[in-house]
Amino acid sequence: MKRTIATLSTLVVMAGTTGFMVADGGRDKHVVATSGVLPRITHEAGPDVSELKQMVADKLSHQNALAKAEEEKEREARARKVKAAEVVASAKRSESVRQSKRKTAVNRTRATRPVYNYKSPGGIDACIRKYESGGNYRALNSGSGASGAYQFMDSTWRSITGLSGKAMYYSPAQQDSAFWKLWNNGRGAHNWVTAGMCGY
Repeated sequence: MKRTIATLSTLVVMAGTTGFMVADGGRDKHVVATSGVLPRITHEAGPDVSELKQMVADKLSHQNALAKAEEEKEREARARKVKAAEVVASAKRSESVRQSKRKTAVNRTRATRPVYNYKSPGGIDACIRKYESGGNYRALNSGSGASGAYQFMDSTWRSITGLSGKAMYYSPAQQDSAFWKLWNNGRGAHNWVTAGMCGY
């Protein structure tokens, strides 16, 4: 009967089971022993060292691949944010340019618009008098109550001149002065519907 000399190389205790490796004739044998049971020698060999190294290498490779994929996702997200910011900035710049062009066009129109565009003899005041009252400084509109050569309403006359009563009771010079004050270089043209008839 062959005599076996075993040397203890590894001892593992887990869930009541003891496992260890013994050397028998130059070969490792896996021994399993449970509580109260004699060790049973098996001839099943554990994983080879090269296989363990390959498993570790595969695990590291997998982790590196996951890390690279995560980094790529973060780069793509940052790129999308930068692109979105560029689109918003471009839209704002375009809107600013459009606003600037509109303002320039409006200012150019205002600058080129003449203060008076009525060129007939007598000027805009004479034309307004002609169509409002026929040039009569004593005219009275019985329907609206407007009076004078320029057909001032009583409230307008009072706000412009500070004088009470109707415009028709005051001199032509006073009525002319009130007209120019209300006309205000054309900005008050809307006070007379006849301004359009006078080419304004």
